Order: sequence, then structure tokens, then C-alpha cells
Amino acid sequence: MKRIIINGANGYVASNFIKKLIAQDYEVIALVRGNSKFSAKQRMLNALEEMSNGEKLKYENLKVYNYALLEKDFSMSQEQLRVIFNKKAYYYSQNNYCNSPEKMSL
Repeated sequence: MKRIIINGANGYVASNFIKKLIAQDYEVIALVRGNSKFSAKQRMLNALEEMSNGEKLKYENLKVYNYALLEKDFSMSQEQLRVIFNKKAYYYSQNNYCNSPEKMSL
């Protein structure tokens, strides 16, 4: 199963991209900022529901992590970073797409 990491995953473009990836059985790691109103996971699910038009999506291959892009280690624990980045994966952000899987060293 191909694996892709997406930051800013609850944005309009990324949510549409994730919807298509889930339908194609990708393992999707979604990096989302939670806020005082909703957790990162709830923000991601809300964005996907808005995009789905009532279509049922499979969420088994979706893992959502709360992160802060500008903070050291994305404000994540070393264990979370290992789980996310210690396998080969494609990486997508709004400005960058790595089209060959890389294993990132921590």
C-alpha cells in the first residue's frame, strides 16, 4: 500500500486530494492543526464530509495528527515523529509534492 503524508490536510485542495487517495486505497497521514473548538481529527473529518456530498468514505487508511508547522518537531513527540516519518512515503504540502517515496531520518 502506498503511503502519503499531507500537511495542511483539512484545506480545500488537500481534502479533495485525500478523498481521491482514500478511494484508491492509499495510507494517508494527515497533518492538521487543531484549535480550541475542534480537534485535528474532527477538523479533518468535517472537511472530508463537506467534500463527500453524502458519499461514504473509508477512513481505515486515514491517520490524523495534530501538528504546528512552525514549532520545533511540529510540536509532536519523538514517538509520533517516528511513526509518521520512519517509513517510505510520498510527501505533499500546498507548495511541494515529492513524487518519489523517501524514508526520512530522524
